[in-house]
Amino acid sequence: ASVFNATVSNFLGIFLTPALLLLLLGQSGSVSIVNIIYKLAARVVAPVAFGQFLRWLLPSIIPWVSRNGKALKRLSEILLLFIVWATFSETFYQGVDAKPEEFGILLAMLIPLHCFYLLFCFTTARISCLGYTRPDIVAVLFCSTQKTVALGIPLISAMYEDSDSIGILSVPLLIYHPMQLVIGSLLVGKLSQWATGKGEKPEDTENETPGEQDIPEGPVSMAWGEAKATQEA
Repeated sequence: ASVFNATVSNFLGIFLTPALLLLLLGQSGSVSIVNIIYKLAARVVAPVAFGQFLRWLLPSIIPWVSRNGKALKRLSEILLLFIVWATFSETFYQGVDAKPEEFGILLAMLIPLHCFYLLFCFTTARISCLGYTRPDIVAVLFCSTQKTVALGIPLISAMYEDSDSIGILSVPLLIYHPMQLVIGSLLVGKLSQWATGKGEKPEDTENETPGEQDIPEGPVSMAWGEAKATQEA
Protein backbone atom coordinates (compact mmCIF):
# COMPACT_ATOMS: atom_id res chain seq x y z
CA ALA A 1 0.00 0.00 0.00
CA SER A 2 2.77 2.45 0.91
CA VAL A 3 4.71 1.73 -2.30
CA PHE A 4 1.56 2.16 -4.42
CA ASN A 5 0.64 5.38 -2.63
CA ALA A 6 4.12 6.86 -3.01
CA THR A 7 4.33 5.97 -6.70
CA VAL A 8 0.85 7.19 -7.65
CA SER A 9 1.02 10.39 -5.59
CA ASN A 10 4.42 11.29 -7.05
CA PHE A 11 3.15 10.93 -10.61
CA LEU A 12 -0.15 12.70 -9.91
CA GLY A 13 1.71 15.54 -8.20
CA ILE A 14 3.47 16.34 -11.46
CA PHE A 15 0.14 17.25 -13.08
CA LEU A 16 -2.04 18.26 -10.10
CA THR A 17 0.43 20.78 -8.67
CA PRO A 18 0.65 22.92 -11.85
CA ALA A 19 -3.13 22.62 -12.25
CA LEU A 20 -3.69 23.90 -8.71
CA LEU A 21 -1.23 26.73 -9.33
CA LEU A 22 -3.12 27.72 -12.47
CA LEU A 23 -6.42 27.55 -10.56
CA LEU A 24 -5.18 29.62 -7.62
CA LEU A 25 -2.97 32.10 -9.46
CA GLY A 26 -5.04 32.41 -12.62
CA GLN A 27 -3.57 34.48 -15.42
CA SER A 28 -1.78 36.81 -12.99
CA GLY A 29 0.76 34.26 -11.83
CA SER A 30 4.35 34.43 -12.99
CA VAL A 31 4.89 30.66 -12.85
CA SER A 32 5.32 28.74 -16.11
CA ILE A 33 3.14 25.64 -15.95
CA VAL A 34 4.95 23.93 -18.83
CA ASN A 35 8.32 24.63 -17.21
CA ILE A 36 7.13 23.18 -13.91
CA ILE A 37 5.90 19.97 -15.57
CA TYR A 38 9.24 19.62 -17.35
CA LYS A 39 11.27 20.09 -14.17
CA LEU A 40 9.12 17.74 -12.11
CA ALA A 41 9.25 15.09 -14.82
CA ALA A 42 13.05 15.34 -14.87
CA ARG A 43 13.37 15.20 -11.09
CA VAL A 44 10.65 12.64 -10.24
CA VAL A 45 9.84 10.54 -13.31
CA ALA A 46 13.39 10.23 -14.66
CA PRO A 47 14.85 8.51 -11.55
CA VAL A 48 11.92 6.07 -11.41
CA ALA A 49 12.23 5.31 -15.13
CA PHE A 50 15.98 4.80 -14.75
CA GLY A 51 15.41 2.35 -11.91
CA GLN A 52 12.90 0.36 -13.94
CA PHE A 53 15.31 0.36 -16.88
CA LEU A 54 18.04 -1.10 -14.66
CA ARG A 55 15.66 -3.84 -13.49
CA TRP A 56 14.97 -4.75 -17.12
CA LEU A 57 18.58 -4.45 -18.26
CA LEU A 58 20.13 -6.22 -15.28
CA PRO A 59 17.71 -8.80 -13.82
CA SER A 60 20.50 -10.10 -11.60
CA ILE A 61 20.41 -6.84 -9.64
CA ILE A 62 17.05 -7.75 -8.06
CA PRO A 63 18.45 -10.52 -5.77
CA TRP A 64 21.33 -8.21 -4.83
CA VAL A 65 18.85 -5.49 -3.80
CA SER A 66 16.90 -8.04 -1.75
CA ARG A 67 20.05 -9.18 0.07
CA ASN A 68 21.17 -5.64 0.82
CA GLY A 69 17.75 -4.21 1.60
CA LYS A 70 18.69 -2.96 5.09
CA ALA A 71 21.84 -1.21 3.88
CA LEU A 72 19.98 0.44 1.00
CA LYS A 73 17.23 1.55 3.36
CA ARG A 74 19.82 3.12 5.65
CA LEU A 75 21.39 4.87 2.63
CA SER A 76 17.96 6.21 1.65
CA GLU A 77 17.43 7.56 5.16
CA ILE A 78 20.87 9.23 5.13
CA LEU A 79 20.14 10.88 1.78
CA LEU A 80 16.76 12.09 3.04
CA LEU A 81 18.45 13.53 6.12
CA PHE A 82 20.95 15.26 3.85
CA ILE A 83 18.11 16.80 1.83
CA VAL A 84 16.54 18.18 5.02
CA TRP A 85 19.91 19.47 6.27
CA ALA A 86 20.75 21.09 2.92
CA THR A 87 17.34 22.76 2.73
CA PHE A 88 17.62 24.07 6.29
CA SER A 89 21.12 25.37 5.57
CA GLU A 90 20.07 27.13 2.37
CA THR A 91 16.99 28.56 4.03
CA PHE A 92 18.86 30.20 6.90
CA TYR A 93 21.86 31.11 4.74
CA GLN A 94 19.61 33.20 2.52
CA GLY A 95 17.88 34.59 5.57
CA VAL A 96 14.35 34.06 6.80
CA ASP A 97 12.28 37.19 7.12
CA ALA A 98 10.19 35.86 9.96
CA LYS A 99 10.09 36.36 13.72
CA PRO A 100 10.33 33.45 16.20
CA GLU A 101 6.73 33.95 17.27
CA GLU A 102 5.62 33.53 13.66
CA PHE A 103 7.23 30.07 13.64
CA GLY A 104 5.23 29.29 16.79
CA ILE A 105 2.00 30.44 15.14
CA LEU A 106 2.75 28.28 12.11
CA LEU A 107 3.40 25.24 14.31
CA ALA A 108 0.19 25.93 16.27
CA MET A 109 -1.72 25.87 12.97
CA LEU A 110 -0.05 22.76 11.54
CA ILE A 111 -0.52 20.51 14.59
CA PRO A 112 -4.34 20.71 14.79
CA LEU A 113 -4.56 20.61 10.98
CA HIS A 114 -2.53 17.39 10.87
CA CYS A 115 -4.52 15.87 13.76
CA PHE A 116 -7.78 16.71 11.99
CA TYR A 117 -6.48 15.08 8.81
CA LEU A 118 -5.52 11.96 10.80
CA LEU A 119 -8.97 11.77 12.37
CA PHE A 120 -10.70 12.33 9.02
CA CYS A 121 -8.72 9.59 7.25
CA PHE A 122 -9.17 7.17 10.16
CA THR A 123 -12.93 7.75 10.30
CA THR A 124 -13.35 7.51 6.54
CA ALA A 125 -11.33 4.29 6.28
CA ARG A 126 -13.56 2.66 8.94
CA ILE A 127 -16.70 2.96 6.80
CA SER A 128 -18.01 -0.60 6.67
CA CYS A 129 -18.83 -0.59 2.94
CA LEU A 130 -15.12 -0.18 2.13
CA GLY A 131 -14.37 -3.53 3.73
CA TYR A 132 -10.98 -2.54 5.16
CA THR A 133 -9.44 -4.68 7.87
CA ARG A 134 -7.77 -3.03 10.84
CA PRO A 135 -4.25 -3.28 9.36
CA ASP A 136 -5.66 -1.80 6.13
CA ILE A 137 -7.09 1.13 8.06
CA VAL A 138 -3.73 1.84 9.70
CA ALA A 139 -2.03 1.71 6.28
CA VAL A 140 -4.58 4.14 4.84
CA LEU A 141 -4.12 6.44 7.83
CA PHE A 142 -0.37 6.82 7.42
CA CYS A 143 -0.25 6.70 3.62
CA SER A 144 -2.81 9.50 3.38
CA THR A 145 -1.32 11.91 5.90
CA GLN A 146 2.46 11.45 5.79
CA LYS A 147 4.33 13.64 3.32
CA THR A 148 8.08 13.79 2.78
CA VAL A 149 10.52 16.52 1.92
CA ALA A 150 11.99 14.20 -0.73
CA LEU A 151 9.10 15.22 -3.01
CA GLY A 152 8.12 18.52 -1.40
CA ILE A 153 11.49 20.19 -1.91
CA PRO A 154 11.66 19.37 -5.65
CA LEU A 155 8.11 20.71 -6.00
CA ILE A 156 8.97 23.99 -4.29
CA SER A 157 12.30 24.42 -6.07
CA ALA A 158 10.69 23.68 -9.45
CA MET A 159 7.96 26.27 -8.88
CA TYR A 160 10.04 29.01 -7.22
CA GLU A 161 13.61 28.24 -8.30
CA ASP A 162 14.37 31.86 -9.24
CA SER A 163 12.49 33.39 -6.32
CA ASP A 164 14.30 35.09 -3.46
CA SER A 165 11.58 33.79 -1.10
CA ILE A 166 12.26 30.09 -1.67
CA GLY A 167 13.69 29.83 1.85
CA ILE A 168 10.58 31.09 3.61
CA LEU A 169 8.38 29.04 1.29
CA SER A 170 10.15 25.88 2.45
CA VAL A 171 9.62 26.58 6.15
CA PRO A 172 6.08 25.08 6.45
CA LEU A 173 7.28 21.83 4.86
CA LEU A 174 10.39 21.71 7.05
CA ILE A 175 8.19 22.09 10.13
CA TYR A 176 5.49 19.69 8.93
CA HIS A 177 7.88 16.82 8.14
CA PRO A 178 9.44 16.35 11.63
CA MET A 179 6.12 17.21 13.28
CA GLN A 180 4.32 14.34 11.53
CA LEU A 181 7.12 11.96 12.52
CA VAL A 182 6.76 12.90 16.18
CA ILE A 183 2.96 12.59 16.14
CA GLY A 184 3.16 9.33 14.21
CA SER A 185 5.66 7.84 16.66
CA LEU A 186 3.23 8.64 19.50
CA LEU A 187 0.42 6.81 17.70
CA VAL A 188 2.35 3.73 16.56
CA GLY A 189 2.03 1.81 19.84
CA LYS A 190 -1.71 2.33 20.23
CA LEU A 191 -2.43 1.68 16.55
CA SER A 192 -0.35 -1.51 16.63
CA GLN A 193 -2.35 -2.81 19.59
CA TRP A 194 -5.61 -1.81 17.94
CA ALA A 195 -4.69 -3.40 14.60
CA THR A 196 -3.76 -6.73 16.22
CA GLY A 197 -6.58 -6.65 18.79
CA LYS A 198 -4.18 -6.97 21.72
CA GLY A 199 -5.36 -5.77 25.09
CA GLU A 200 -9.07 -5.88 24.11
CA LYS A 201 -11.80 -7.97 25.63
CA PRO A 202 -13.52 -10.47 23.31
CA GLU A 203 -16.83 -8.63 23.58
CA ASP A 204 -15.20 -5.44 22.29
CA THR A 205 -14.91 -6.92 18.80
CA GLU A 206 -18.06 -9.05 18.64
CA ASN A 207 -20.18 -6.23 17.21
CA GLU A 208 -17.66 -5.12 14.60
CA THR A 209 -18.22 -5.77 10.94
CA PRO A 210 -15.92 -8.28 9.24
CA GLY A 211 -14.21 -5.44 7.39
CA GLU A 212 -12.99 -3.97 10.67
CA GLN A 213 -11.51 -7.20 11.97
CA ASP A 214 -8.24 -8.77 11.02
CA ILE A 215 -9.83 -11.97 9.67
CA PRO A 216 -7.26 -14.55 8.61
CA GLU A 217 -7.36 -16.10 5.19
CA GLY A 218 -7.36 -19.73 4.06
CA PRO A 219 -8.67 -22.70 6.08
CA VAL A 220 -8.61 -20.68 9.28
CA SER A 221 -11.07 -18.19 7.80
CA MET A 222 -13.44 -21.05 6.90
CA ALA A 223 -13.32 -22.26 10.48
CA TRP A 224 -13.99 -18.73 11.68
CA GLY A 225 -17.03 -18.49 9.39
CA GLU A 226 -18.43 -21.80 10.58
CA ALA A 227 -18.00 -20.79 14.21
CA LYS A 228 -19.72 -17.48 13.54
CA ALA A 229 -22.63 -19.21 11.80
CA THR A 230 -23.00 -21.60 14.75
CA GLN A 231 -23.15 -18.70 17.19
CA GLU A 232 -25.82 -16.94 15.13
CA ALA A 233 -27.88 -20.14 14.89
